[in-house]
Amino acid sequence: MVAGCGANCMKYTLFIFNILFFLAGVVLAAVGGYVMFTADALAASLDQNDSSAGSVQLIKLASIVFIVAGLLLVVICFFGCCGAIKEIKCMLGTYAVLIGIVIIAELVVAIRIFMFKGSLDAILETGKEATRISVRQYGSDSDNDDILDDMLQTNQCCGGDHWTDFKEHATEWERKNKGYEVPLSCCKLQDPSARIIESNLVERTCPTRPTRMNSYIGRACNDQGGPISGIFRVFFYGIIGVVFGLIAIELVGIIFAICLIRYIGDPRAVPV
Repeated sequence: MVAGCGANCMKYTLFIFNILFFLAGVVLAAVGGYVMFTADALAASLDQNDSSAGSVQLIKLASIVFIVAGLLLVVICFFGCCGAIKEIKCMLGTYAVLIGIVIIAELVVAIRIFMFKGSLDAILETGKEATRISVRQYGSDSDNDDILDDMLQTNQCCGGDHWTDFKEHATEWERKNKGYEVPLSCCKLQDPSARIIESNLVERTCPTRPTRMNSYIGRACNDQGGPISGIFRVFFYGIIGVVFGLIAIELVGIIFAICLIRYIGDPRAVPV
């Protein structure tokens, strides 16, 4: 048995830590199994067209990742739990090695994500340019207008890079709407689910005198922290944060396991 308050604290901390992650692994594998068996019905509910087959494959692939990750977590935590509570050096050593392999894999994933950032920026820039083109064509293509109107209302933004883009770059719209500073879709609506018409505006003066109270001029759709690029960047940095957070926790687990291996069999040990 290990001796000392510090050794026992590490022992039970490692045990509780691995019990929690063991249960998380079981839940993860169970969710993956459930999604696997219900993939067809789930894809059908999300996608009613011919692309449902692709959705099924994507959902099944995600479920396999969940199952494998869950089972791997269960196996690793089993070694950690039993090795800690039973004070078995071999199991603790196996646990430390497996955690080390997981850390290496996570570092590879983090590096790959960093490498993907250039592609992410390119995707975001392509999306920004598409928004700029839509703004320039506003007023000359009804289909484009409907799509852009919906985007402005959904994301609560106005213009591509600035809310004045319509006045400066939407030539056809500006020609037809003399005196307007922004289109109706940049204005706040009384009923967002209803049509975008003057009678539905919070303030009818919004198109000619837009303010931050009656419109969305405070946020351009291409802003770095805006609804388009912001979502991608939060997602990107969120993944990086989770990966390095897990690595930090796992390093503590390895340190505790190695320390326990050194304490187990110590001639100074007394019964706990």
